[in-house]
Amino acid sequence: MKKRILFILLISLAFNAGFICMGIFHHFSKPKNYMLPIPPRFQKDHKFPRPSQNEEIIALRKINVELRKSFFQELAKTELDTTKIAELSQQLQESQNEMEKVVLQHFVDIRNNHPVDEAVEYFQKLENVYLEKKNKHKGGAQ
Repeated sequence: MKKRILFILLISLAFNAGFICMGIFHHFSKPKNYMLPIPPRFQKDHKFPRPSQNEEIIALRKINVELRKSFFQELAKTELDTTKIAELSQQLQESQNEMEKVVLQHFVDIRNNHPVDEAVEYFQKLENVYLEKKNKHKGGAQ
């Protein structure tokens, strides 16, 4: 009887170890992307480049991530250096503003460099997507 219980516990331990190892593997094997790639079924619909594919925005995001890390590391210290925190906060805000400026310029360039009917259709789709997300998260039209 003891051998049977020991055998069942051993099998249970093996399965648990397998699940834990699988979870660890999946955690470390995922690529750390800022944005998921476009699914193949939607790739044909995108005539315009996405702002996230712009090299300047990718570089700004990396800077923003590093600034955010250092900001939170500074906040996690036992002794607060308020001047350093204020400086990092200002740099983080400037980085976010610069990224927003580049994204908006990207959209203005799309509007200026493409035929009017395609651009109007594109921006109407973006507006509809924005309104759907807003209504989804806010619980209805406001």
